Amino acid sequence: IPSKGPRFEEAKEALDTNKDGKVSYFEFRRWWRSAQPVFLLLHRQIDHPSAKWRVVYRGDKTVATVSGLAPNHSHAFAVQVETAKGASARSRELVVETAPETPQQPVVIEADAKSARVKWYAGAQDRARFCLELLEVSSLGGDADDQGVARERSWRTVYKGTDTLALVRDLQPETVYRLRVAAVSTTGQKSSPSLPCQFETPGPHPSLKKQASRANAASYFKIECTGDVVVGDTILFTERVFANVVNEGKPQRTPGKAPMAKFAGPSTSLSQQSLSTLDRREQGKEFLTERTVAARCLALAPSKRGQGTTLSLEVLWSSVARSTSPASCQLPEGSRIQRLDRDLYRFETFRAAWLQESSRWSSSEEQEAALSKQ
Repeated sequence: IPSKGPRFEEAKEALDTNKDGKVSYFEFRRWWRSAQPVFLLLHRQIDHPSAKWRVVYRGDKTVATVSGLAPNHSHAFAVQVETAKGASARSRELVVETAPETPQQPVVIEADAKSARVKWYAGAQDRARFCLELLEVSSLGGDADDQGVARERSWRTVYKGTDTLALVRDLQPETVYRLRVAAVSTTGQKSSPSLPCQFETPGPHPSLKKQASRANAASYFKIECTGDVVVGDTILFTERVFANVVNEGKPQRTPGKAPMAKFAGPSTSLSQQSLSTLDRREQGKEFLTERTVAARCLALAPSKRGQGTTLSLEVLWSSVARSTSPASCQLPEGSRIQRLDRDLYRFETFRAAWLQESSRWSSSEEQEAALSKQ
């Protein structure tokens, strides 16, 4: 035992029975001949790269509470017994899976009479699934069914999956609801539910699709973005569309005519670039038109080249400035596209306000939360 520190003080406390600050021969002999065992509870985190056994409890009790374990991980425990004359081997391991950390309170992004789009913040976990639950609180049109009997209300599951963004369907208009979310581990361990959020569905009202339509763009996309788009945002941005100029073999050019612009579809022949003028060619690309795109942000990830962030977007609608532009310049509704953040913010970009805008985390807050998980 080291001559100082908690182990030494513990040993001195056990040996010095008359509390005179000294350990006599008779006190030592009494301790040596005693059969009083001391239990050691050992712990290690199984999936930790440098996991080693450590003592988390030492005493004469056979029950112990261990705190500070990493959530949503596998932990191994074993027991050793010490006496004055030696220690036993470790017992067989007991493996325990801790429940995931409780997610943050859900946030309602948008809602219409029949549906609501919801986001939540996962917390410090990387292997969990999520269970989103809905509770009908009250109907502003009355609390009874057609027979005049009050409806029984209880929490029901409306989403299960790994995403932190969900569209809740089959809601009733003019009704107050609550939402809460729990995390579920790979072995089925469920966290305690988050704090609930409450929202109200409107009455007769434009659908979510109509709210974000081209006709309502000016009133719907009102918040200017300067690098702060997050997952769940519905955005409106403008980009310039170019086509690859292809000369096949030795070009047979008619005097005064430009080389042929070849189109193979938006995923292969169209690209977004920035030019100082709208009608000059640069790096083998020819300007076609300007395109306005309304899209929903589904994911953010570091770009493959390590410069900036790549946004994964779902197209709601698009329009082009030139009516004579090729049909391939249009982006089909529902198509998935990716854009670098530096290209997205090159021209003015706007987003729609969230229904619970005050609860929306900024881009920097989400990045800080992501770093805390590492």
